[in-house]
Amino acid sequence: CCSSNVMNTFSQLCCQDTVRERKMGVRFAELCCGDQALAYDQTCCEGSVHNVANGNCCGRAVYDRKDRSLICCNRTLTRAGPHDVCCGSEAFDSGRTQICCGQKVYEKAAYDSCCEASNGTFAPFRSDSHFCCDTPQSRTAGRSCCYLRSESGGIRPAPYDTASQCCTYPYKEISKMENGTCVE
Repeated sequence: CCSSNVMNTFSQLCCQDTVRERKMGVRFAELCCGDQALAYDQTCCEGSVHNVANGNCCGRAVYDRKDRSLICCNRTLTRAGPHDVCCGSEAFDSGRTQICCGQKVYEKAAYDSCCEASNGTFAPFRSDSHFCCDTPQSRTAGRSCCYLRSESGGIRPAPYDTASQCCTYPYKEISKMENGTCVE
């Protein structure tokens, strides 16, 4: 029985309560792919039958294992060059002319660095004009980064102005500066 249907196990398969014929033209199915019969020269990807023998799955899509022009990034099949690697769902050139920042690809001509904020977000920036301190900060005179300690023992980067503020021990907060002296 296949659900409530009678079947011949020699000539038929039960695929998710659906009777399927084992003989599929010149092919012979031995397995199921979802509710479909699957032949030896096909590939099953998440319930979808593809006419590719021994293929690699990328989500529901399939590609030939030998095809180096494709890469699977986060279940998305993408065209790729010989040195490409994944950046989120995209392929990027491993840092030759692009950067990967926050699972997104950016051209190095526009951005050459990546800044991770304490809230887990990412922002690309140019290192010749900015530095990373929780977010990209302009490299203007007197700007710096203070690494503050939290009550839980973690560290949080915080930007400050060195002309009017101080970053001093015990590094719990940025303090004011009066007459060139740090005030606690």
